[in-house]
Amino acid sequence: MNTYTYTVLVVKENGNYRAMCPALPRCAAFGNTRKEALQNIEISISHRLEVLKKKGEPIPKDKDLV
Repeated sequence: MNTYTYTVLVVKENGNYRAMCPALPRCAAFGNTRKEALQNIEISISHRLEVLKKKGEPIPKDKDLV
């Protein structure tokens, strides 16, 4: 099993939290707490990578955020 490391951005919106992974477009998760949003984005990233692998598509590398 490969290990991947990605940058995750977390923002607070309307009392809840949204986590996004810039390297994986459309990969986002929500939570009532920051911790919950981070747990959910881990699941979302894992699922997205699984789908890419099944389709035979390349796994994106993390992008440098400037």
